[in-house]
Amino acid sequence: MPRPRRAPRSNRPATGAPARPPRGAKAAPGRPARAGAAAQPPQSRSRAFTGDAARDAVVHHLAALAGRFPDLPLTPLELPPALDARDAALAHAINDAVLLRWLTLDHLLAQHIDGDAAAIEAPLRAAMLAGAAQILLLDRVPAYAAINHAVQWCKVNIRPGAGALANAVLRRLADSVVPDAPPEPWAGGLDQLPLSSGAARRLRKPVFPDDPRGLLGLALSLPRPLLDPWAQRFRKRMELAQRAAHTIADAPVILNTLHASEATRALPELTPHRVEGCHALSAPRGRLAQILAADPNVWVQDPASAQVVRRLASAGRAPALAVDLCAGLGTKTRQLAAHFPAGQVLATDADPRRLESLRRTFQDHPRVRVLPIEQLVEAARASADLVLVDAPCSNTGVLPRRPEAKYRFNARSLAELVQLQRAICDQAASLLSDRPGARLAYSTCSVEPAENTDQVPWLERHTGLRVTDGVLVEPAGGPAPARSADGPAPSTPDPAQYNDGAFLAVLSRP
Repeated sequence: MPRPRRAPRSNRPATGAPARPPRGAKAAPGRPARAGAAAQPPQSRSRAFTGDAARDAVVHHLAALAGRFPDLPLTPLELPPALDARDAALAHAINDAVLLRWLTLDHLLAQHIDGDAAAIEAPLRAAMLAGAAQILLLDRVPAYAAINHAVQWCKVNIRPGAGALANAVLRRLADSVVPDAPPEPWAGGLDQLPLSSGAARRLRKPVFPDDPRGLLGLALSLPRPLLDPWAQRFRKRMELAQRAAHTIADAPVILNTLHASEATRALPELTPHRVEGCHALSAPRGRLAQILAADPNVWVQDPASAQVVRRLASAGRAPALAVDLCAGLGTKTRQLAAHFPAGQVLATDADPRRLESLRRTFQDHPRVRVLPIEQLVEAARASADLVLVDAPCSNTGVLPRRPEAKYRFNARSLAELVQLQRAICDQAASLLSDRPGARLAYSTCSVEPAENTDQVPWLERHTGLRVTDGVLVEPAGGPAPARSADGPAPSTPDPAQYNDGAFLAVLSRP
């Protein structure tokens, strides 16, 4: 049965906040509390609350996910409508940190649990993950506040024994960090916890494996089915570390401002990105909504994603009819309409919810029609000048924004995606007109060769089209690993230098 491991007697939390045990909990660091009660099945009860609405919402959300890990669904965090902006920001920060660093947090928690840490029930695991994320990864969150909440949540949602185990484990976790140590460069130390800033937090003892892949996998929360193929492509250790470190980047909000008004581009919250026509936003979520509402010609889009339609607009004949076959939320649909003002755009998506969202988004647009896939195929068959396939993919180019994707990645899922992408492209080719120069644009937000460059020869053979353009955008602007932990901590990555990874291949009718 799992039980907390012994820890040093110092109870000082890692954040430097004064130690304060959770109310009613015995958290003395001497003999660990027996954990037998924590292994019993949870009592049957409805969802209960501690009075901390923000943290409650996060742990309830994570408890639902923990039972499904690693197959995490794309379920958004739902917060109480009355929650103020500051508490909502904390809730999102906790949730995002857990999703981004699930394997890392799980590994560090296991250092303080005797027995089979994998046997911990999902609700208890969720509470401890949320507590660990606050203690280790968030600034200005007192350790005692995170521990207090985890203990109380476990008591009212599981049973008192679960609260005792959470208390003991989280206190020992807090004590595992060297107190008051300034952030230092992350150089792959076995006793270093890398942060999204590029710095690292020093731990009291080595906790990560003494082999490069094992260390990167656990320190950066990268499953081996994803990391091992990367290691085959990036033979140099620093190159692999650079690619792996990008996955924990604090991905900024970047706006496509190419068509925005001068007033919008001059807003003080917007910083020009190194890619022209993009700006990085430094403002709360509420301000973003205001900016988008005030200017319909600006939208959220990473530069790597934006380059797909921009390259299509810079070469080739402007289409009279363009099709967005996997439109999703409609970002590239909007781009197509903006870059080709004389053309008509048909858009669809296989997901009924996204299709309905597309309808609402473009219901008043004079040149964009949203149709179910069957109707679109009939309407556009052999008549489109441009068909865009922004294909479903592994998302490995956008892992800072879609961290749940890395836990689902494996050879089987990759092979299934490759076949799905080919089926969609086969359908897309049937929509192209017979006119010379008609184009099929195949794009992904993946950096896996199997989904990108390896697909191109098949596309040429199967469609009779010829590649006329293409680009692979590598992820950039994330935290940079250092060769040595000596010296000052690195500066926080510049949002104006950040971009996701993406791929584009353009195939044209001869």
